[in-house]
Amino acid sequence: MELPFLQNPKLLLLLPAALLALTACQTEPPDKTGKTEWLQEHALPIRSINPMDTVFDDLEFLKEELKGVELIGLGEQSHGDGGTFLAKARLVKFLHQEMGFSLLAFESGMLDCALAAKALEQGISIDSAFRIGLFKIWSNSQETAGLRQYAGSALATGGPPFVGFDSQLSGNLPREVRADSIYQFLRRHAPAFDSAYFSFVWKALRPDSPRDFHRWKRDTLFRQAFFSQLDSLSRLAGQLQPQSTEDKLFCKGVESLKHYYYFLLHMNPNDPDNTVLNIRDSIMAAHLIWLKEERFPGRKIILWAANTHLGYDRHKLKYPDKMRPMGGYLKDRYADRYYVLSFTAYSGQSGSLQFGVRNVPGSSNKSLEYLWAETGRPYAYLRKASLAAFPFERPFQARFYGYANWYAEWPDMTDGAFFIREMKPSQIDE
Repeated sequence: MELPFLQNPKLLLLLPAALLALTACQTEPPDKTGKTEWLQEHALPIRSINPMDTVFDDLEFLKEELKGVELIGLGEQSHGDGGTFLAKARLVKFLHQEMGFSLLAFESGMLDCALAAKALEQGISIDSAFRIGLFKIWSNSQETAGLRQYAGSALATGGPPFVGFDSQLSGNLPREVRADSIYQFLRRHAPAFDSAYFSFVWKALRPDSPRDFHRWKRDTLFRQAFFSQLDSLSRLAGQLQPQSTEDKLFCKGVESLKHYYYFLLHMNPNDPDNTVLNIRDSIMAAHLIWLKEERFPGRKIILWAANTHLGYDRHKLKYPDKMRPMGGYLKDRYADRYYVLSFTAYSGQSGSLQFGVRNVPGSSNKSLEYLWAETGRPYAYLRKASLAAFPFERPFQARFYGYANWYAEWPDMTDGAFFIREMKPSQIDE
């Protein structure tokens, strides 16, 4: 999940101005007609983004495109892109039914998603399980309603219907439930553990007020004692050998709490430091490697996350920002077995928990999306080979990362591109 400040328009003030190409430039791009005609010829039309449309003739090309792929990342420009959610939900059905992908992994907390899996075993509904495990941007979105039901019925065989790979605490559940679940888990699997020793951990899991964290950031003695306890908790969880899949996932989530709190207590939203931000991406990558190689070997995995986390070779931005995304680790390890599908839109609206429905930032008339819109197609797909043969100047502009018009060597940073001409916002149910 993007942190709240990443959905704040004020963030644009924090980005190097050279990264943003403003729509004020009115000159037409060089060879506009030729590039538009090339896109018309090489970008494959997609008939529908409706998840209820299960006639997949427009997606058949993916069987060749994804041959040998074991992990596919389905991205999104922002976490309020309802049209993208619908398109990804339809792709999940295709990938499961036609290509044998069977595990759905979200950019949400491994710990909370394990709690959701446990609750499912006790009979709660799939909608409630999603709300326990996932960030609200996905669990409460009307555009993921069909996906949730499909996961609960078709993806629940042989394991949980979804897992998380983030270290963050993501679910919509009372803080005391999470803390008590960890306490009871440790009592059951490590009866000799000293609950009193972890007093600061219990306090952090059940803060009296969000303001507590602001105070703790300034309290050096608290942080030293707190992180010492978190290190001990992580070692303890790493030594346990639970038997069930849900308990193994839960145990891994407890191990990663120290990374989450380090990230939380060292991150400054007004002056983001990529050495801190990169910790989260490295942990997400480590979790996915563990899921694929140890917990679910042989399973083909669908990743649901932001374009910015799924991408790789981010140093090929024209103005690099020193972020190393999760996808870079996965590409280094799995090469062509890992495929990134980045979603992008020309215009429309996006939703936000903080700011409601807003118009998406405008497209530069030098961008890929501007030229793609000129083709008149509502939805289209550029395959890996087409991206490599793209007749644009290098680097060229595209809006994959948060709708900003960034110059980059994009064919070296994503494997496929899914175009939606007009984005519809995600509608959130309370």
